[in-house]
Amino acid sequence: MVLDVLVGSLRDWSLFSLAGLAFVLVFKTTGVFNLAQGHLMLLTVYVAYSLQTVIGSSWVVLLCVLAIQVPLGVALGVLLRQSVKRRSLWAAAVVTLGLGIALEGVFSWVWGSGSYQLASPLPESYLSIGGARLTVLELALVGLALAAMAATLSWQKWTRAGLAIRAASADPLLASQTGLRVERIFLVAFCSGAVIAAIAAMGYGYRLGASSTLIMIGLGALSPAVIGGLDSLGGVFAGAALAALTLQVAAQLLGGQAATVALFALVLLTLTIRPSGLFGTQTVQRA
Repeated sequence: MVLDVLVGSLRDWSLFSLAGLAFVLVFKTTGVFNLAQGHLMLLTVYVAYSLQTVIGSSWVVLLCVLAIQVPLGVALGVLLRQSVKRRSLWAAAVVTLGLGIALEGVFSWVWGSGSYQLASPLPESYLSIGGARLTVLELALVGLALAAMAATLSWQKWTRAGLAIRAASADPLLASQTGLRVERIFLVAFCSGAVIAAIAAMGYGYRLGASSTLIMIGLGALSPAVIGGLDSLGGVFAGAALAALTLQVAAQLLGGQAATVALFALVLLTLTIRPSGLFGTQTVQRA
């Protein structure tokens, strides 16, 4: 049982980390709370399925889907940036909510309510650890998540781009006055977040298929961001580990449906005890 929990947690951690990182990267850089991330992840998987029926090659489909994320990220970044300029960050969040609702109509119209299977580009062989198994796909996702964690932690501390994003997120006006191109930084954040979220979406799609349940999975993947800290790029990986472990332990002890309840209970507990998340920046209010 312990081994099953650990292996299952590792499997969930990889996808939680990638999806959570995409959300935190956008929020930390732009301040926009993207409520449409689950819908955009499902759109990615649906488009991949449609391309699969035409192209056939799983690798080509994957590359095409990732390439599409760049113009999609730019378009979303421009739209939300204009909302922030004209109104507020809350207005941008409402825009993402409206975008999600609109996409639900598109999904129903174009793809219906069925579930579609995606063909993985990797072989179906697996690694057996005791009685637990990790497929080649799951091992690849774990490797990607570990690489993303190492790259993120080093990139934000020791590169000029990382310092620029930290400066732009701390004070956009001051950053722009010092010569930083804040608009470009924001667009890069949206594009990077879109690509990372697409990788997580394809990972879910290969495992579970393309169906509307991915919307809730995508929204549930925000839990590691909330637990780790919405403005902490490193904290999201720790939040993903806690979220994954909670899901697996609750599933083993209480059943699958109780696992989701346990996860959101952990989110509420974190918000109650430490609203900024375990590694998020705490706001000091002066009297």
